[in-house]
Amino acid sequence: MTKKELINARKLKKMILGKNNFSRWIKENIEKYNLQENMDYYIEQINNKSTNRRVRNEYFLTEKACKKIIYSQLRSELAEKIKQKLEKGEKINDIIVELDKPLKETIRILKFKDEEFPNQLRRIKNPPKQLYVMGNIENLKEKGIAVIGSRNCSNYGRSICKIFTNNLVGYNLNIISGLAVGIDSCAHKACLESQGKTIAVLPSGFEKIYPIENEELVQRIIENGGTVITEYPPEFEKTIETCRERNRIMSGLAIATLVVEAEQRSGTSITVRYANEQQKKVFCVPSSLLNSKGIGTNEMIKQGRAKIVTKAEDIIEEFPELKSQRKENFNFLDLKKKKRQKEKVNDTPKIEDENLEIYNILMKKEQSVDDIAKELNKPVSEISYKLTLLELEGAIEKLPGNKYKIK
Repeated sequence: MTKKELINARKLKKMILGKNNFSRWIKENIEKYNLQENMDYYIEQINNKSTNRRVRNEYFLTEKACKKIIYSQLRSELAEKIKQKLEKGEKINDIIVELDKPLKETIRILKFKDEEFPNQLRRIKNPPKQLYVMGNIENLKEKGIAVIGSRNCSNYGRSICKIFTNNLVGYNLNIISGLAVGIDSCAHKACLESQGKTIAVLPSGFEKIYPIENEELVQRIIENGGTVITEYPPEFEKTIETCRERNRIMSGLAIATLVVEAEQRSGTSITVRYANEQQKKVFCVPSSLLNSKGIGTNEMIKQGRAKIVTKAEDIIEEFPELKSQRKENFNFLDLKKKKRQKEKVNDTPKIEDENLEIYNILMKKEQSVDDIAKELNKPVSEISYKLTLLELEGAIEKLPGNKYKIK
């Protein structure tokens, strides 16, 4: 294992204990392929203080090492399939074609000259020569908003992303993003929850989905009428350069770009630069001065590169024609309620720590915003915001008289 593959024990523990997105993918596959004993051995070696430090370092797993364990099992499954086919007398070339067919059959290639190639991409500087498309191709002709932000986002950023995405879907807008962890993934998922259409733009080919933990999300997008596109052939692996280049496609497809949260040095600024060059409108949600993960968005507003917005309707005001696209009787809270009823969720919902004190107060009795603010000695604006988040999560419901109660 090279030095690049080594990480410290603390980071490893976080990864295995489920404190980042990748760990969920690892844990699912560990369970699927019965690899827990293998992983327990690695963890034991790391925690064993009597073990030589150099030897301990060899067991510091990275994402790459975890993938290798899982991929070895996947390869053995594939090898078994091939073996069975060979025993039946099938030719190896026919087997390879057959195994390759399901993916390639679902990919459409749009050349620049093709009628179905998106017109909005024809007009950008350095347009893609072709697009590889999976899912609903019609979405590429419709209006959409690019929702982007930091990979390393805060809980505040995620919450704001959900609120804005849910409301934008209510105006029949597609949500466009880059499938990266953080705000991108949050935007795609929030769109699907609102029964909207989302478009994911990859920095790699379809056989090398990046990030790998979002392979399942790609399937969800396609199955729910969304679209996944890339300008790269199926076997192409992502590079730093392609992660930057795909941003011009995201901003090019969209009528405007919304930056939810961005750090001071963030890849988000590349998308904003492309949007500015393409003379597309850019909007930013302001962030607290104490939030280091929102410094970038505040700077963009300060520099005049983006317009400040505090609600989705601020964006709609800039595009009067969108007002008539509002879905009749669209209410995301109703969708959440129906989903909870369908799943028959009777247990207590998972509440973020920062909202738990409000939830505990409401468990005792119905309360108004003012009463809660007075009891917790906090601003009414802060309490209202947290109540909105709890309502979106389906944990509480609003009553007449600006009161709230537990569902």
